Amino acid sequence: EIRRAMEAGADVENALYGDEAVKAYMASGTGHLVVSPKSMLGYKLEGNAREALLRIATQLLRHIRTTASAQLGTDVRAAVMGRPVRFRSSMKEAGGVQALEILTDTAYAAGFDSVEFLEEPAAAAYGYHRAVATPRRTLILDIGGGTTDIALAHVGGTAAAPVIDGSWGDPVGGTDVDI
Repeated sequence: EIRRAMEAGADVENALYGDEAVKAYMASGTGHLVVSPKSMLGYKLEGNAREALLRIATQLLRHIRTTASAQLGTDVRAAVMGRPVRFRSSMKEAGGVQALEILTDTAYAAGFDSVEFLEEPAAAAYGYHRAVATPRRTLILDIGGGTTDIALAHVGGTAAAPVIDGSWGDPVGGTDVDI
């Protein structure tokens, strides 16, 4: 079954996203359900696995770019993308380098002209910063599907942006934390 599915490949051109994708998959029991492709980017990708992941990630980022462009009424060509402090990886630090290279390549292939990365707990600090009237020192904890990230930040008040004192990450999350 696995070999036949890999040989067939994934039809990324007609992909569904979010709840619509999950409902369609549950209703039909066919197709490919890809959950959190970002968590795969730091692993040694051999054979057609790398190509398939590149196609999926490119199509996903293209969908995000075209949807944002339609919602905003302008052609979105730049992105700031969240990233874990440390990617899950079978290749240690080289896996993180590979993951960022793949994300950068797929962002350009999806039509972005500019892409930057922001560690996920720092991104959460930016979001929280706008919601806090009184300045405070805050510990941001982000337990995601594949990583656990922490940042210490000064948020709130009249400053334009939070001040991130530091961030740390461990490539353990999701069901690893549940276990």
